[in-house]
Amino acid sequence: MHGSYLVSGGTKEDRRVRVNELLADVSADIKLGEINPDLQTVEMLPDKKSIGIAEVKTEIKFLQEKPFSHKYKILLIDNSDKLTLDAQNALLKTLEEAPDYAIVILSAKTEKDLLETVISRCRKITVTGNQSLEGNDEIFADFNKLIRMSLGERLYLAEILAKEEKDTIINKLENWISEARVEMKKSAVHGVKISGNIRSMAGAKYELENFNVNTRLTIESLIINL
Repeated sequence: MHGSYLVSGGTKEDRRVRVNELLADVSADIKLGEINPDLQTVEMLPDKKSIGIAEVKTEIKFLQEKPFSHKYKILLIDNSDKLTLDAQNALLKTLEEAPDYAIVILSAKTEKDLLETVISRCRKITVTGNQSLEGNDEIFADFNKLIRMSLGERLYLAEILAKEEKDTIINKLENWISEARVEMKKSAVHGVKISGNIRSMAGAKYELENFNVNTRLTIESLIINL
């Protein structure tokens, strides 16, 4: 096993499970989250909106050095769909001509923000997550269904939603806000309450977009109090 891989789909946790399965094929003692000189993980920093070329060049240098204690040296780029175009272009040669001891794994929610030249240089692995919102239609609701949920259903929804990536959560909030605005126009009786819900959802969206808040607590507090 060597070369370049693109793991996409599911939730971030789903993809990490699949990446750990790949790593198990390499060595039983290489796992994500553990200190290992032959494993490097790149993640987008909380105060950043992309992964830049400087970070990628640093990781390319990491791969140019031979493994310290294992057969392979592994580079995982989480949120690889957040790589800038320059960063993706800088990766191309490494993806295509990685050393025999090197494994590069890109993890992304979707492929849509990755260059075709990047995608074509990777072996593709699509993850279907049991916990992704797309697979939980009975739980993921429009605004009308959401506000009629019991407390238990809301807590379960918050748990599922918090496992999604931040961009996905923000998109869901935008959908709820749009649906709530439609409902507010229909009902003068409930308009004040819905208006308050819209402000709460917009506030949560703003916090997720602009601050390093705890996603689970932010979503849970919002959904319980709608």
